[in-house]
Amino acid sequence: QSALEGQLARVSQLRETQTINEIEAFAEEIRFLGESHACPPVSAWGAKLGDAAGMFDMDTMSRLLGSFSELSDQVASG
Repeated sequence: QSALEGQLARVSQLRETQTINEIEAFAEEIRFLGESHACPPVSAWGAKLGDAAGMFDMDTMSRLLGSFSELSDQVASG
């Protein structure tokens, strides 16, 4: 199980609650995870989510959170 797969339940919760502070914290964690593992798509995803949360862009946050499992699958398959 990858580090991203371990976050799927948390993403599901964030999609339901859409708490800005929690989404910003999660975005920062994912961005850091991508940087620490030299995985630009993951760090870029985290940065985009953080930007959307900072601008209270609910549509983009929802779309990005909805695409998390695809990102996880993409990273897992190399």
